[in-house]
Formats: sequence, C-alpha cells, structure tokens
Amino acid sequence: MQKIAVLSLVLSSFFYFIAAALYARTFFKSSQGSEKEAFLWIRLGFVCASIYLAIEAWFHGFAFPIWNFAHVLAFFAWTIAFLYLVPLARMQTQSFGLVLSPGLFLLNLTAVLHANDPAYQVNVQIYFALHIVFAFLAYASLTISFTAALLYLIQHYVLKRRILGTFYQKLPNLEVLDQLTYQPIIFGIILLVCAVAVGMVWSHDTYGQIWTNDPKTFLTFINIGLYGFLISLRFGTTMRNSRLAMLSLLIFVFMIASFIGGRYLKGNHSGAISSGQIVAMGAHS
Repeated sequence: MQKIAVLSLVLSSFFYFIAAALYARTFFKSSQGSEKEAFLWIRLGFVCASIYLAIEAWFHGFAFPIWNFAHVLAFFAWTIAFLYLVPLARMQTQSFGLVLSPGLFLLNLTAVLHANDPAYQVNVQIYFALHIVFAFLAYASLTISFTAALLYLIQHYVLKRRILGTFYQKLPNLEVLDQLTYQPIIFGIILLVCAVAVGMVWSHDTYGQIWTNDPKTFLTFINIGLYGFLISLRFGTTMRNSRLAMLSLLIFVFMIASFIGGRYLKGNHSGAISSGQIVAMGAHS
C-alpha cells in the first residue's frame, strides 16, 4: 500500500507540473483552452494527493499523517489546493494558477524525495487532530493571502511605471487583488484562533492544564495580533494599500520564521514529537 501511496504522490507532483506549464503557456500566449486544461490538472493533482494522505492515514492506523517531513509538506500542499479549489474558488485565475501550481509541485516533489524518512507512529486525540487541521488551513489561507499581496505589488508597480504589457492584461485589477489579500487573512485569523482554542482543550486533556507557557503558543498569539493590527489598518486608516500589501508580506515572513524557529524552542509542541508520544484517537490518558 505504501508503494501505491508514493505513486499517488508522484502522480500528484507530475499533474501539478503539467498545470504549471499550461498556466505559463496561457499567461504568455493567451490560450483559453490551456487555462481550462491547467485547472483540470490541478484538480487531478489534488485528487492524487488526497489518495496519498488517505492511504498514509490508513497505514498508520488512522493516525493523522503529520509526523514525517513528507507528510507535513504533502498535507500543507493539500490544504493550499483545497482552499484554492473550494472556498476561495474565485481566485481561480491565470495569475493565481501560475504562482500556486509551481509551489504545489515543489512541495509535493520535496515530499516525494523524503517519502522514506522515518515517521513517528502517533495516533492522536480528536482534539489534537482538529488543532492540526485548523492550523494548517490557517497557514494555507495566509499563504494564499501572501500570493495575492505579491501580485498586488507587481500590478501596482506595472501601473505606476505604465508598463501596460502582459502582466497588466493578465493580472486581476488592484481592487480585486486587495480583496483577495484580506479575505484570506480574516479567514486565517479565525482558523488560528480555533487552532489555539482546540489546542488548549487538548493541552488540558494531555497535561492537565490549559496554559503551558509554550513558546510556539506565544508566537502564534503574536502572529494573530500582527494580522489583526493589519486588518485594523486596512479598514480603519487611510494608509496606502501598496504599503499595507508590503506590510502583509513582512508579517508573513515573520510568521514563517516563527513557525520554523518554534521547532527549535523547547515546549509541548516539540516535546510531544521528540518523545514519540502516543495517544489513542478519541481516548483520554
């Protein structure tokens, strides 16, 4: 079954690569047929990635497949694709496809290269599973917001320099990109709050206390505060949208740095993984 799982991940990577090539062709050669085909290939890649994650979950006794670097990358790519294809379907444009499909390909390709990495056999509680789902969806939503902000700055630069070429014609207008920057941020903040709330319930069940002074929890609250401050600036001040877009990029970079750096700080997040803690799904210790 694991060979089938890896094959599904390889196919998903291949389909995302084809989608990226078709989106590039559409963007630079104005081929409407290629855009529809690219969207179809992204869907196929998403289906294959779903099969991979389902098989991995089944193989590990219906554990949530996240204690392996390949699992983390594949699941993160899956959440981005899910948000792009379902709740944020209005983003299915040439420009977004051109940016997201290569990212999905690289994430899955890296996951393929690490498919044989050792994994912890962890059966998580339902609260912890929900905590992970909310957190990954939040980070995926904020990644999409980062993409929109980046496209906003490119379009703003093109208009300011009056370079009315391919990028001006293919990118959505600034008003649309502005909305697509902040709607995912609001969605991401709500999901991060849900992740923290459910994580506290899990912490109470596992450690007997809601608050454990975990560094990663502090960093998450800082990220929520920064994005909340950005939203307040967006709707409560007259600051230029281009500066707000740049600020959103900087906050995203800080969030990624805190996410990576948090792995090396001592706390419950790193401790549970490093010790190989096993908690049965739906059971209480």
